[in-house]
Amino acid sequence: MTARRALKTLETLGRARDFELSERRREAAVAVDRLQRTIAMIGQLRDALREEGEVLTGEPAMMRVYAAFAADARRRITALVAMQKQLEADVDRADERVREAFEALKQVEQAADARRQEIALEDARKEQAADDDMATSRAMRPSA
Repeated sequence: MTARRALKTLETLGRARDFELSERRREAAVAVDRLQRTIAMIGQLRDALREEGEVLTGEPAMMRVYAAFAADARRRITALVAMQKQLEADVDRADERVREAFEALKQVEQAADARRQEIALEDARKEQAADDDMATSRAMRPSA
């Protein structure tokens, strides 16, 4: 395989790795968004619990309704906190996949840069050889 052909292959692979990196970044952003929404929901439920508790007037009917609301809110908060831990792990995994995709892209880019340098050196050697051939042929001509 020639150096130019290998470079073309590496450039194609580089575009594929770049696309993969973009996808991994998108997935990581989705995971972070899910985590942030979950944290916001936990905060909203806690705020609602506090606010509803502050407006209690001591009526038994209100106390029963609040007790049911509070129990449901606490159950939901517990579930969301458990979900938050899972989502944090998902964000960590997504970040790791982004890092791996970035490293893969950098490896391909470095290999492509090395190929470009090889091609440039090869072209320079060919040009120098052509210049040397021309100089030799001029030197061998009889002077007029």
